[in-house]
Amino acid sequence: MTDQQTSPDFVSEEERTQLRGGCNTRDELEKNAWTDYNLGVVYLAAGNDVLAQKYFEKALRARLMLRGADHKDVLEIHQQMGEIAMKQGDDERAIFHFEIVVRRH
Repeated sequence: MTDQQTSPDFVSEEERTQLRGGCNTRDELEKNAWTDYNLGVVYLAAGNDVLAQKYFEKALRARLMLRGADHKDVLEIHQQMGEIAMKQGDDERAIFHFEIVVRRH
């Protein structure tokens, strides 16, 4: 596996299709990105960090496809994922996400 494929910013063709819900429309991808993001927020508020992270990762990949790595919506998800990692005691992963926010902001 290459470094690019291990990065949360990497989106494979298979993931692109799944994120679109099997559809090739930008509207479907946008809808799925917002749904996944909102589910991440709900699970985070409920204290379920594992599911919050899962949905934030899906939202991150969709938003990367829609808006690019430097967009504020993408950086917002990196911030959320950094906070989850910090809460879980994973300082390395937290720093990874926070550094992305700082570099791209």
